[in-house]
Amino acid sequence: MFEYFPNNYPWSLAAVLIINRGGQISDPLWKKHSGDARWDDSVRTAIAATKRLNRPPPAGFPARVVVRFDVQDVTEPVVQP
Repeated sequence: MFEYFPNNYPWSLAAVLIINRGGQISDPLWKKHSGDARWDDSVRTAIAATKRLNRPPPAGFPARVVVRFDVQDVTEPVVQP
């Protein structure tokens, strides 16, 4: 269903989320933990705080999706409107 990099990308965390037709997010299933409790807890907190998408998903959107949370080694410039 998805691929991650278990040996060379330790700050990656993956979860399968259910997103219903109304955009409600539920039942996270943790597929990969990063090994860093603070990072894992912050992602769990962010998912728990996000109850729904700001609009319904498009037609044909799968009911279950894999979401990866990664940390980049280098930050990118922030573009502000």
